[in-house]
Amino acid sequence: MSNTSYLSMMSSKALWRAYFHATILSELGLGRDFDLNLPQKTENFITTEAEIFSKKMEREGMAIGKETVKNFQFNRTRFSPEQVSNLWQFARIEFQNRIERSQEKDYADGDLNLVPGIKEIKKDNLTPKTEGAKRLWGSESTENINRTLLENSEKLSRDIFWSSARNLTFENWSREFYLYKEQKTDPEIKAK
Repeated sequence: MSNTSYLSMMSSKALWRAYFHATILSELGLGRDFDLNLPQKTENFITTEAEIFSKKMEREGMAIGKETVKNFQFNRTRFSPEQVSNLWQFARIEFQNRIERSQEKDYADGDLNLVPGIKEIKKDNLTPKTEGAKRLWGSESTENINRTLLENSEKLSRDIFWSSARNLTFENWSREFYLYKEQKTDPEIKAK
């Protein structure tokens, strides 16, 4: 089991903010090759949503933890694989609710409900991290990079953002918290 399967980690505002930031990078086609300095509106959106998710995950996680552990402690009691799964189901439902609300708003407005400030991202907001990104940075014109960013940002509605964030979160929880993996123990290991 992961050494980070504590509720304090799974409900961390910084963790959720990182997931949402990585989602924007991914949807803009930037992956992990660039650092992105977000426009203030986008930063506020991500920070606010991370705080909301963090509080909801903490509240639900505390309820899950106290159901099974008498003296459950937020940052000292590890979650079992079943508890991680239960918390993930709660998160999945939260993502689904946000996707549905975004789609309803898109339908009602007749326009895409874009992530706030997303169209403001330009080449100046990016810093290349990898050698490949640095080569691209030098060979591509500012105009081409800005056009690509604008094309990708115009497709980044909130429902797509939430759907991508859900998938990215699932991938990370599968890896970090061993979501849906059986706990394996070696029968040869004996307590001394």
